[in-house]
Amino acid sequence: MKKRVKQFKEDYTKTFITIIAILVILFLVFWVKIGLYINFMIGNDVLIKVDVNNDRFFLTNGESEDIKVEASVKTNPFCKAYCTLQFKDMAKDTVIDEQEFTLKAGLPFIQEYPITNSNTMQGQDIYSFRMECSGKQSFFCHTNEAPTRRDIIITVDHALSELQKQERKSIQTDLLGLGNALETQNSIYINLLSLTQDLNFADINEELTKEKDSLEYLQGSISQMETLWMTQKFKDLKLLISSSSSVIKDKLLQCKEYNDNVLSIINNYNILITDLNTAKEQLTEIKEPYFTSNSMFLAVKQSIVHYNSAVTSFVSDSDLNSKTSIVNWIKQEVDNTYNNFKEDKEYEVLEREINGDTDYDTLCMVDAHYCFNHPNVDNRAEQEEFDILESCQYIDDVNSDLNVIKVSIEPYVTLTYPSSQGFWDNVSDILSNRKRLVLLDYLNQTNPSQRNYDKINNIITIPAPKLETLYSSSYIKTALVWQLIKERTSLCTFVSGTMPNIDNTSFNQINIIEPAETKQGFNLREPNEQCCLFSKCYDCCLTEDCRNNPDSYPIVLVHGHAVNKDTSAEYSLDIFNDLQDWLEDDNYLSAGAINLYAEQGGFKDKWAKIPTPLTIKVSYYFDLLQEEGNYQIVQTKSENIETYSLRLKEIIDVVKEKTDRPKVKIVAHSMGGLVVRRYLQIFGEDNVESVTFVGTPHKGVVGQVADLCPVLGEELECRDLTEGSVFMRKLEIGGLPLIDVTNIVGSGCEMGKEDGDGVVVRRNAIIQEFDNFIINGSCTGTNFLHSSMLNLNKHYKTYSIIRNGIE
Repeated sequence: MKKRVKQFKEDYTKTFITIIAILVILFLVFWVKIGLYINFMIGNDVLIKVDVNNDRFFLTNGESEDIKVEASVKTNPFCKAYCTLQFKDMAKDTVIDEQEFTLKAGLPFIQEYPITNSNTMQGQDIYSFRMECSGKQSFFCHTNEAPTRRDIIITVDHALSELQKQERKSIQTDLLGLGNALETQNSIYINLLSLTQDLNFADINEELTKEKDSLEYLQGSISQMETLWMTQKFKDLKLLISSSSSVIKDKLLQCKEYNDNVLSIINNYNILITDLNTAKEQLTEIKEPYFTSNSMFLAVKQSIVHYNSAVTSFVSDSDLNSKTSIVNWIKQEVDNTYNNFKEDKEYEVLEREINGDTDYDTLCMVDAHYCFNHPNVDNRAEQEEFDILESCQYIDDVNSDLNVIKVSIEPYVTLTYPSSQGFWDNVSDILSNRKRLVLLDYLNQTNPSQRNYDKINNIITIPAPKLETLYSSSYIKTALVWQLIKERTSLCTFVSGTMPNIDNTSFNQINIIEPAETKQGFNLREPNEQCCLFSKCYDCCLTEDCRNNPDSYPIVLVHGHAVNKDTSAEYSLDIFNDLQDWLEDDNYLSAGAINLYAEQGGFKDKWAKIPTPLTIKVSYYFDLLQEEGNYQIVQTKSENIETYSLRLKEIIDVVKEKTDRPKVKIVAHSMGGLVVRRYLQIFGEDNVESVTFVGTPHKGVVGQVADLCPVLGEELECRDLTEGSVFMRKLEIGGLPLIDVTNIVGSGCEMGKEDGDGVVVRRNAIIQEFDNFIINGSCTGTNFLHSSMLNLNKHYKTYSIIRNGIE
């Protein structure tokens, strides 16, 4: 019996211990599960960390370096993270490697990828690592199975090798040669058209215009070459140069021949203009109001009429040969008329002056009392100026002097000399012999070297000697004077009539200032560095115009309040994952996330060349501690909102330095909007182009949200978030932003007796002075519209509003 009791006790004890052990295990499992579930419910889920050994490379053509990526997760030790790692060439928009694997906490994934610069251009390429992980629900693994993601972008600056630089130099020389050849042709045709624009040569102008227009397709080739040069597509450029070179050079030779021909035509035209102007000057010179010869008057008149007719024909005729014939004809006629006029005029004037001289000298020979000063025959022989009026005036003076003598001797002549014709004929013969002596003396005094020798010899006619009747010299002297007065040179008689006006059309020569073919104006700038993204290449952002263009400003994504103070701040960043994805589809490059001190040094201008705007998730929940000369990043979620705004200032400064842009655009969610507003009040708006608020409690939170906030969240944050708090009053006093603001407000969730997004009541999210946009939705369980507004697959309107706000 005792034995059975003892056996029973032993068996019972074992069973009891087993049951107790099982209960303990069940209890432990239960509390572990409860703890894990609570940990999940307060926000802890899969947390990703991705690091690379270097995210900025400088490679010459042919060089290679390795990128080492290390990925790890932080999660429930009973959970596995199901991950996808994607390594992407953003320049070609192609996936280099994509792997799926599972990760557990403490077991990292490590992979290396070679990066080789095989570019034929100078510029920058972008590579991207993206790791996306999610948990899978199991008994001990509590997860919402929502994916969480981290992005890293790597910049690769690539330069040309020495061989490529030499080849580029050769291509540049060839392109400059072709460009200048085409520029020369264009310049020649423009110059020729300018030179001939006043010419009425329709055929020449039409042909010049046609030849110039024919260069347009070649100019298109050069423009295409310039584009290829600037975008560094040297292979295509080399082929185009090869195919265009002979055509452009042949055209240049043809153009220069055409230039020579047209310049020859212009020179011939200038000669015609010279001849016309000379003819006009000649006619103007001989068109005098005093003509003593009627035949000469008529000849000049006829030449003027013919000249006017020639000018009319010259202007209206468009054929150069016809113009030449017209000018040659009128030139010859006017030359003949002009030369005849000059010759006749000189002969007439000289003849009249010699006749007057003869009268004076004969008078002096007959009676020494009547000698008058006058030019001698040497003066007449060298005379160069011949004026009809002056010569007529000279004869008039001679006659006036003779008239004075006539008055004085007339009574003596009347009383002394017989009136018989025979007497006076004898006197005339004696006077003729005296004149003969004077004229012989004139001839003896001249010589063939004198200018007017031939004219004087033709003018002077020596009369034959005549028999003289013998009279007393004293007796006959006055009779000879009287006879001389009777035979004196007659006064001038002028032709009466009106001379036509000379056509006053002005003809100017075409002045060729410089040979057109010497003009060289083709310039070739250094090619732009090329930054390639999404299968397209753009000029890298290296100019002030690009950097100051608001379209290139980075988009800073500022998260809101973290519900649980104990969870990692990095969970807050995932709220913008959809937004970054959607913006990347619209060519906004996702640069992942940065915190204030993620890169101490070496980050300046790292993303400056990228020509498209970046989207960057930032967190103000990190601070930097210095210990013994080393810096350590620490998470600090226990500060007030104003402190976060100070950190945001430093974050924005980092973003500006990394991108080398003067401003950023901000999209802020929830409390992040309050951080942004306070930042703008403290530091001003110079660094921010625009702000888009999403679900921001501009006037604070109320009700259960305000009551529960400090239970799970940080006290200081929650204090500031509460409606009517000191911070809220300070925010109100500080005023509203004066920059472009878009305000997105959630509506549709019942919050006590008010409407809102489940966290912020509508009345506290709306600011009348802002552009307010309402997103209608609903709240189910812990899934509030406040966060789901950024679920863009569900609320596309949110994306559309944000997109418009940042443009």
